[in-house]
Amino acid sequence: MVLDDYQKQRILDACKQIRNRNIVENEWKFGGKTPYGRGLSILLYGAPGVGKTMSVQIISQILGLDAYRIDLSQMVSKYVGETEKNLGEIFDMAKNSCSILFFDEADALFSKRTDVKDSKDKYANMETAYLLQKMEEHDGIVILASNNINNFDEAFQRRMQYIINIPLPGPAQRLKLWQSVFPPEAPIDEDVNFQFLAEKFELSGSRIKSISIHAAYYAAEDRSSISPVHILRALQVDMAKTGRLMSANELGPYESLFGKLWQGGNKREKSEKN
Repeated sequence: MVLDDYQKQRILDACKQIRNRNIVENEWKFGGKTPYGRGLSILLYGAPGVGKTMSVQIISQILGLDAYRIDLSQMVSKYVGETEKNLGEIFDMAKNSCSILFFDEADALFSKRTDVKDSKDKYANMETAYLLQKMEEHDGIVILASNNINNFDEAFQRRMQYIINIPLPGPAQRLKLWQSVFPPEAPIDEDVNFQFLAEKFELSGSRIKSISIHAAYYAAEDRSSISPVHILRALQVDMAKTGRLMSANELGPYESLFGKLWQGGNKREKSEKN
């Protein structure tokens, strides 16, 4: 993951708040002036694969605390009161272990509260209100991750001390990702143009990693170094997952390779027969 200076600083600021909480709240007597409790609440939002989970891991490493990922789909129950009970147990566990609570894809429970039209809406709003209450009472760190900040109402956002956007990497960041994702031991063709790949294709860090691994497997099967064909083949497969088709005219210096992307995949098989 490659963050720009602003995102890095926001994450560091959140960590510094925990480190210096005793001075500010106890020695300088700011403890009773915080509107939504003593804990630290962080909302990370951005497209899938940009590094929200990795940001949580960074915070965990900086502070030396364990982070527990909470599967909200397992917390929500169809039985009245069960969801609150499950959440209460989670917060008690975090309090006793001094760990970070990480609610991934938090939209499942923290999303915009709805107008009450039936009992289902009523209980859903009650669960959200309960969760907000537990967050305010909690002295530790709660981190939420979401793909879309618009899923959270303004009242909820006001309760978050840090709201950090993790954007898709720009061309310069993508270049660093492409250059760093291949291990030094991986054989790379001289024809591989990372600059072109970084400038042409808007990809998240996780997608670049996935493409590089698939390209490596294609090359290993061919018993060759990793070539532009292997990377473009893996890129085409990745793009197809989102319903996007690759065209020859967007391949720039590799346009002539478009018709060869799926040729030669049986190179090893042929050589073994010979």
